Amino acid sequence: MNPITETHYTVNDVGNANCIFIDRFKHRNYESTLINVCNIHFFINFHEGDLKRRNLLIDFGYDHTKHLDYNLKEQARNADEFLLSHYHLDHYKGLEKMEDKSLYIEKIYYPHIPQMHNRYTLLKACYFICIVDGNDLINLLKQKNKTTDFIKKNVFIGDTIFDDRYEVVWPPKNLEKGSTMYTKLQNGIKRIDDTLNEHPEIKNIWQHVKQSSIIDPHTLLLKEDNNDIQEFINKHKEKIKDHKDILEKVKFEIRQITNRFSICVYKKDEFLFLGDLEKEEVEMCMKRLFEKNGNKKVFVKYFITPHHGTKNHYSPALEKYLTADFVISSNGEKENSDYAKEYKKLVSGHGHEHRTYNDSTFTSLKKQQSSKTN
Repeated sequence: MNPITETHYTVNDVGNANCIFIDRFKHRNYESTLINVCNIHFFINFHEGDLKRRNLLIDFGYDHTKHLDYNLKEQARNADEFLLSHYHLDHYKGLEKMEDKSLYIEKIYYPHIPQMHNRYTLLKACYFICIVDGNDLINLLKQKNKTTDFIKKNVFIGDTIFDDRYEVVWPPKNLEKGSTMYTKLQNGIKRIDDTLNEHPEIKNIWQHVKQSSIIDPHTLLLKEDNNDIQEFINKHKEKIKDHKDILEKVKFEIRQITNRFSICVYKKDEFLFLGDLEKEEVEMCMKRLFEKNGNKKVFVKYFITPHHGTKNHYSPALEKYLTADFVISSNGEKENSDYAKEYKKLVSGHGHEHRTYNDSTFTSLKKQQSSKTN
């Protein structure tokens, strides 16, 4: 009997950010009973003798202060790979709540920062804020993971991830000088630099970071290579925290910029995830997918809306280029007043719009042509 591949997409409600768990497994001998609960929750009963599974965790949220749900803990423990959508603490700091050495992650993916003027100023500003705010991803995973020997990979357009099943359609490897995005980024980076330099209280600390020699361009995630800078910033951390207003301005600019480099992943006819992309980048992503689809509207079963479905990240290009069976917005019901109601227009005739208040699991089932096919 040919194997059956079943993929569960779970969108968890974790407060401030996404946590999406993709559980893909195949089995040869199965008995199927499809149970539909509120149109969104599916189960398959099967014989586990021939079971092979691979799991991907996208982000892990931040707001786990009340409790860490048992299912969420199990998802994290069962993850083989981890994808950080973009460089914000609220998309991975929830991992702090996991027990030490409880994870089994083999590979992590994170966004490539394109080659451009002032690239290092941006990276060092991210790095500076990250140390002031809390733990970095790599050291956090080394603490929580069973092994410290995991593969680290920054990804960009054209890469494939998760056993080559999912295509990366954003961020770009390079930026064209003079493009609208390039200009916006340069203006934002200049504002960050100017703000930090305008305040004598933190100017010397910022200059120390800015002038430091950082070999890896993504050092904000690899801080263990720069212990001298960490120690310097930590020594002045209390002084820095006295200037919260300045730091909040800098954080806002960094958030705006790094949102634009969110990883967007796509699986034809099945899944599209847009991270926290700003609407200009949403339009560029969708146009690329539209053109790749022969200038035909793109269809996916499961679409995860950018930035939790908030209004300021909605792009009319979505309605122009996309339709989906399920349009899913994490944390949407908690932020109902900020939800973009235009997302209803993307739902296909027999589909559903869904805003998670409780965790939501969606299932795709596919019969493979050959027993050798994953």
